[in-house]
Amino acid sequence: METGSERTRQASAHLHACSPAHAHTCLSPVLRVSCSCLWAWLWVVTAVLLPADAWATTFKVAVVGPWTCDPMFAKALPDMAARLAMARINKDPRINHGYWYDYALVSEDCHSSRAVARFAELKGYGDAFYGPFNPSVCSAAALMTKNWHAGLLSPGCLDPNAHVPDEEDKSYYPALRPRGPYATFTRPLPLSAHVLFQVFRFFRWAHVGIVTGASELWEATGQELASSLRSLGLPVAVVATMDADDNGARRALSAVREQDAVKVVIMCMHSVLIGGEEQHQLLTMAMHMRMIDRGYVFIPYDTLLYSLPYQGVEYSALTNDSTLRRAYDGVLTITQDSEDRNFYEAFRDAQASHEIRSTADPEQVSPLFGSIYNSLYYIAMAVEQTRSDTRRWVTGEALANSKGGFEFEGFNQQVHGGDRGAGMQVRYAVLDTNGMGGRLTRTHMLEPAHTHTRFGGLKYLGLSIHFAGSSPSSESYCWFSPYVACSGGFISYCSILVCYCSYVFYDLPDSLYVSLSLALILSLSLSPSLSFSLSLPLSLFLSLFLSLFLSLSVGLSAATLFFLFLLLCLLAGGGVALAIRNKCVSLSLSLFLSLTHTHTHTHTHTNKHAYKYTQTLPVSIVHLHLRCKSSAHAGVCWQGDWVWLKKCPNGEQVSSITPKTTTIINQLRDMRHENLNLYVGLFLDASIFAVVTEHCSRGSLEDLLANQDMRLDWMFKSSLLLDLIRGMRYLHCRGITHGRLKSRNCVVDGRFVLKVTEYGYPSVAEAQNIALEEPKPEDMLWTAPELLRNPKPSGTYAGDVYSFSIIVQEVITRSAPFCMMDMPAKELLQKLRSPPPLCRPEVSLDDAPLECIQLMKQCWSEDLDKRPTFEEISKHFKQINKGKKTNIIDSMLRMLEQYSSNLEDLIRERTEELEVERQKTDKLVAQMLPRTVAQALKLGKQVEPEHFDESTIYFSDIVGFTTISALSEPIEVVDLLNDLYTLFDAIIAQHDVYKVETIGDAYMVASGVPNRNGNKHAAEVSNMSLDILHSIGTFRMKHMPDVKVKIRIGLHSGPVVAGVVGLTMPRYCLFGDTVNTASRMESTGLPYRIHVNQSTVDILTTLKLGYKFDVRGSTELKGKGHEDTYWLVGRDGYTKPLPVPPDLTGG
Repeated sequence: METGSERTRQASAHLHACSPAHAHTCLSPVLRVSCSCLWAWLWVVTAVLLPADAWATTFKVAVVGPWTCDPMFAKALPDMAARLAMARINKDPRINHGYWYDYALVSEDCHSSRAVARFAELKGYGDAFYGPFNPSVCSAAALMTKNWHAGLLSPGCLDPNAHVPDEEDKSYYPALRPRGPYATFTRPLPLSAHVLFQVFRFFRWAHVGIVTGASELWEATGQELASSLRSLGLPVAVVATMDADDNGARRALSAVREQDAVKVVIMCMHSVLIGGEEQHQLLTMAMHMRMIDRGYVFIPYDTLLYSLPYQGVEYSALTNDSTLRRAYDGVLTITQDSEDRNFYEAFRDAQASHEIRSTADPEQVSPLFGSIYNSLYYIAMAVEQTRSDTRRWVTGEALANSKGGFEFEGFNQQVHGGDRGAGMQVRYAVLDTNGMGGRLTRTHMLEPAHTHTRFGGLKYLGLSIHFAGSSPSSESYCWFSPYVACSGGFISYCSILVCYCSYVFYDLPDSLYVSLSLALILSLSLSPSLSFSLSLPLSLFLSLFLSLFLSLSVGLSAATLFFLFLLLCLLAGGGVALAIRNKCVSLSLSLFLSLTHTHTHTHTHTNKHAYKYTQTLPVSIVHLHLRCKSSAHAGVCWQGDWVWLKKCPNGEQVSSITPKTTTIINQLRDMRHENLNLYVGLFLDASIFAVVTEHCSRGSLEDLLANQDMRLDWMFKSSLLLDLIRGMRYLHCRGITHGRLKSRNCVVDGRFVLKVTEYGYPSVAEAQNIALEEPKPEDMLWTAPELLRNPKPSGTYAGDVYSFSIIVQEVITRSAPFCMMDMPAKELLQKLRSPPPLCRPEVSLDDAPLECIQLMKQCWSEDLDKRPTFEEISKHFKQINKGKKTNIIDSMLRMLEQYSSNLEDLIRERTEELEVERQKTDKLVAQMLPRTVAQALKLGKQVEPEHFDESTIYFSDIVGFTTISALSEPIEVVDLLNDLYTLFDAIIAQHDVYKVETIGDAYMVASGVPNRNGNKHAAEVSNMSLDILHSIGTFRMKHMPDVKVKIRIGLHSGPVVAGVVGLTMPRYCLFGDTVNTASRMESTGLPYRIHVNQSTVDILTTLKLGYKFDVRGSTELKGKGHEDTYWLVGRDGYTKPLPVPPDLTGG
């Protein structure tokens, strides 16, 4: 455990030094009694004279988290975050009115059982606790802090019953119960399940799955999150744990894929954007399993806990890994929104002001740093508010009773305090990527109610989400309503109606019985006015009605049963009508359209009013947020997909949809062709009547041609024209004329497929008795001359062909109709109406194939009989391309093939370079840590300490190093050590030993660790020691060649424990008495001598390799007493000369 700031300790020591309890330590026994009286009088005077704010006491917060066992949590730098928060809190004039705030950093074990036991030992560590992060520990921690009268602010408590903010929320979430064991608990942030619920409700995604990391913390998080979402009514179908082996990701995703309804996956693990390796493996595997392309959406959970930077930030994890970049296109990131600066910028600002005394790269710090800072600041604000209101000293349990409503500047965002212990209220953002780069873009925003835990609806920000494949299908809104059940309906009643029919029509012939039964069932199930989701009261009413009818029907005649059935139907119909009138039935009429939570996509100002209209005809309930009522067109988002509204003029005159319009819309919806923009339905709301069609992301053909950044070769142009020909040929074959064909009414989708739109629009307007507005002269340049003279709203076949020829001119020249004529549109129309001379556009023969220009001129012929049909145009156009298929995708593929060979070579070259660099990195890491340990750390696994029963430890030291350093320049000392240790490193490479570390002039080596080698460890270290002693005899310093370098060597054998210490620059260290004894053997040795202990001599003797020893005798070892030790002087067959040691006379 680490304590707080040095300033806090000094203040505490000062208070103790001035207290009466410690005064006698400075006085003689004679004066103690009088001194005590004096101190008593001083306290009385102080209490009378000093104001209340002058009293001082320490309020300590224990910051509990898996800081040591989880490297990703350690990247949040909790100690630095807490120190910064406390420094600013104690300087804040709004807060520091008597309390001195301090913190204690406590490590939470990653194993749940040990974490609970560890937390039980923390009594007295703080007046309030931030943490734990493990949901399994939450309940126990809440009970213990309640008993300790301490506050608890835990991000790991996901139980929705843990906190009830106020009575209003109790009514909204009836399952919540009073606090009970959570009396001192405060939720630091809104419940994650509530945030996710709002997002799912907006997109109408009900069926979700959860994949958790392998650690117990993430497993418990996934289970608690699933329970919390289920309490809100969402069907969480699967909670799969991703094991740490190679196939863990595949097994977890296979479990999700087995649930057909699940298309949304919540990932409870560290985000890959901050270095989470598990999420990297999961998303990469999802890419390989084609889940990204098939419409699965992945949502990271941990980003809900902090503010992930996105403004101006490009994540190298995405830019450097093309597979992950494509996989992350299927990820929707929900995180706390930031203000003008993101987390990285705030961290750099704190570094620049020296508030953070660290040179760490902000991008290597977890944004959880900011959440820790904000939570500690919130605790101080809540405590001070409660103390100010009550004018009394308060304890940590007062956190749950904070009135809230305050605001403060968080680390990089504005934070609001929710009322009655509701915790911090922040804004959330939905981030998306397009799969092309490493940047995230904000598409939606979730605004909190500042003093409540409930959220308003998700707000669309004008940027649609880019789904890698198809978006998940929208589900029934009943999943998100607490009053509507998502089962039942008339299908379940049809089986009961069959029983009725068997009673009512029992005496009728079989054929008539079957006909009447089917007619009754179909009329009820297919009636638009009866296709609704039943609420609970209505379901019970109909069930009672059916049961009553069955009970009364026994023993009655057919005629009596028939009239009784009609009477009960009238009563049931009246009940249904009354229920609808009282809004007990949630209508979901779905013949045409269900626009829920939609937003317009026009470049106008926002209108905050939402218009609601319930249509009794087969048009659904619409909740549409309109920005501009005057715009003729509007793109809106319906169930997560874009649709297009074509508004009809004088819509305020439309009060209902006529049956004729219904028939026309049904016919138009049945027309399905690749080059027709499909009708979705009708929209009637807020004095607006509009036709709803599919949305095409590329806009109209007019927009595409005006975009000079889009390169259009002839293959591209001919493909667009061929799509137009196919669409118009289909319409004419179905007996439908367009009448309003122009480039503005041809739209292009994301695959560059052209589609004809607004066909049948005049018929819809006529059926609704809507008079179309007089078109502007600029909009009539596509109209055939004969129609200018004798207008026909529905148009003619020949008129559509003329309009097609004008569009051909637009495509060839990429300019507006008749742009080369240089005259006003009104004058052009007059010339078109009254030839001669014939007025037509002028097109250069170099802009397109000659055949195409001739076909265009034939299509705008003044003689209607000379104009070809679209069937003939299609044949001529194929001859123009000489039978070649004009497909834009094929054209793009041909362009890509030109670069494929070079790209393959480049990829191969880069892959080889990457492999070389990887090998260099692995080699470097292997030189610093054992290979097995390095591999575990790279995978993010915890390296458990390991016990070794047998090992031999080597220590050596340079004799007189202090004197040498004093006589040398620092750079010369560095060169000396580098030359010497390079020599030693070359020697140890020839033996089965492991270099543990070098500290100054000390050199430490071990054998038997980390690779066990039986009892050979003593021999390996002894042989190495002899070789080092041999080499040191000829070693000379560059700057002092006449001075010999002498070393002392000490050896000892025994058991040790090895483990990795630290997360930043981790070290593989050895612990145990064996290490201490080996160090004592070196320090009590002599120059040019190998000092060995009895344990090492015993092992070398059993090996019978001819090692030679001289008895030194009894030697005093610090902390060990006197022991017999020996000098290792050689070995049979070892012929290398050794330096002559100094004389031992007298030793």
